[in-house]
Amino acid sequence: MLNRCFVMVLFVALSVFFAAGCSTDTHYDSLSDSIAVALPKAPFDTQEVTILKRIQFDRDLVPLSNVSLVEAWLSAPGLVLPDAVGKPDATEPVAFDLSLVKSISISIVETPKVPTILWLKILRAQPVENELMSEFNVGDLRQYTDEYQRIELEIKLTLDPYHVMRFWRDVCGNVETCEAHLKFSMNFRMDE
Repeated sequence: MLNRCFVMVLFVALSVFFAAGCSTDTHYDSLSDSIAVALPKAPFDTQEVTILKRIQFDRDLVPLSNVSLVEAWLSAPGLVLPDAVGKPDATEPVAFDLSLVKSISISIVETPKVPTILWLKILRAQPVENELMSEFNVGDLRQYTDEYQRIELEIKLTLDPYHVMRFWRDVCGNVETCEAHLKFSMNFRMDE
């Protein structure tokens, strides 16, 4: 009886060991970039600002079984003034809120035949510092990467005219050259 119990315990232990050895490893990686919008020259209200961006993964994606987006969020604009005259430290981003943004959509640029596929979006951003973006599931992101592990993005942005003028006046001090830098961040799941 004791031998039978020992054999069963050994069998369970080996099963757990081999199951753990065969399980896939999951890793998480994040990526951040910013969208620079020239103010007050940017068209706003009903007109969209279109910006092309490229994101690149540092990790080798080929041996992985899946790369998917966990979440993405947009952060309130900061400001970097090129002309630092009279400013104490103009290279430090100045905090504002997301009420500047009326809507934003991020699409993955595929091929000339299929120009874009909608990926992420925010409609009517709230006056907050960070807001999660709604995701349209596109599946495994490796299908959209090129040989250098890059994804081409098309960002369409609509700004609120009132908050654009307020940002230009209160944050930029009505200087001629003023850029708002909207930071977007993404968290990815990578399965081996």
